[in-house]
Amino acid sequence: MGFRHGQLILIYLLGIMLAVGPVAAAAPKTPDLEAQLRSKTSSFQGKVGIYIKDLTTGKEVNINGNEVFPTASTSKVIVTLAAYKYPNRIPAENRAHMPALVSDMIIYSNNEAFWELAEQLGSPTLETTCRDLGLRNTAIHNDAAYQRTGYHSITTPRDMGKALEGLLRGRYIGNKNSKTVLRLMENGVYNEEIPRRLPPNTPVAHKPGELDDILCDVGIVFNAQRPYLISVYTKSNAGSTAASNMIADIAAITDKYFSSQSRRSLPDTFRKNIP
Repeated sequence: MGFRHGQLILIYLLGIMLAVGPVAAAAPKTPDLEAQLRSKTSSFQGKVGIYIKDLTTGKEVNINGNEVFPTASTSKVIVTLAAYKYPNRIPAENRAHMPALVSDMIIYSNNEAFWELAEQLGSPTLETTCRDLGLRNTAIHNDAAYQRTGYHSITTPRDMGKALEGLLRGRYIGNKNSKTVLRLMENGVYNEEIPRRLPPNTPVAHKPGELDDILCDVGIVFNAQRPYLISVYTKSNAGSTAASNMIADIAAITDKYFSSQSRRSLPDTFRKNIP
């Protein structure tokens, strides 16, 4: 009786297993963002610096983020912050033109507007702005930086990320001015790097820059799941197309990663300054 009973149980269990089918293997774990980005950039012919911050959790990815790079046109973000923070340091007869110069700098990356406003503000004001924001490795329109590095404006990916965070917080130049600048950054005419491979209609406030062997882009991506800031600098002799593709790929990998995360809201200090 016991043997017969055992057979029946075994047949019953086998029937259940056949009905259910083989147990599915666990899905492979997605590599973390830093691992994905290190893998992507490992074959790049040149240097890449990356700083990314999840604005909902504060978690950072820093890959050569403290390396110094020429700013190229990303310096225009710092000059813009200086202009809105210290408008009284611009000669009185020129203050009314400041918003137009800022608009030309940010939307069209107008170099003449940059030089005019940087000269009006003066190096001491730009140095003060960098100190205010805690940008320890940044110098803008600075002769001493040129003597050390051969470039008048230098920064690190992390420093520029900090500047963007200060802008979004709204405390440095006020909520109204922060919204104005972020709106200008959303409407820039050069969108070949960070925004290029993101899903259509993803809001991105960013500022790219380019010199002979330098290509960079810094911005805030208002991803629906996890808004984040991203700052990428490249230095390479392989040509601007390769560098542009690398930055676009870094942004796409980053955005896909954050889109796969559970949804979290921006803190109020950030949310109230979204354009």
